Amino acid sequence: MEEDQYTPLEYELLKTLSFMEKMSLEMIYLDLSSEFLAGHTDLTMEDLNHALEQLRKKKLIVKIKENKEIKWIKKYPQKNILLKALARLREYFSS
Repeated sequence: MEEDQYTPLEYELLKTLSFMEKMSLEMIYLDLSSEFLAGHTDLTMEDLNHALEQLRKKKLIVKIKENKEIKWIKKYPQKNILLKALARLREYFSS
C-alpha cells in the first residue's frame, strides 16, 4: 500500500480498519493511533465520514448497515487472475 496515493487520514484509516471485524464510526475513532490524533486535533466526524466514503469509492472498504447502524470493514485484496492461473498450473504439474 503506497502512502503517497492516500491522504494521511485515509492511510491511517486503512491501518486501523480490520478485515475481520466490522467497525462503527465510534470504534474507528477510538482505534486511531494517539500519535495521529495528537497531530490532527482539528479532526471531525465529518472528516472521518468523507475519508471513509473516498476509500469506499476506491473499493478498499465496504459499508455495511447492521441494526440501523453503519459499520465499515476492509475488503480483502483479490488475487490477480494471472496469479490464480499460475497457482493452478503449479498444482497441476506438482501432482
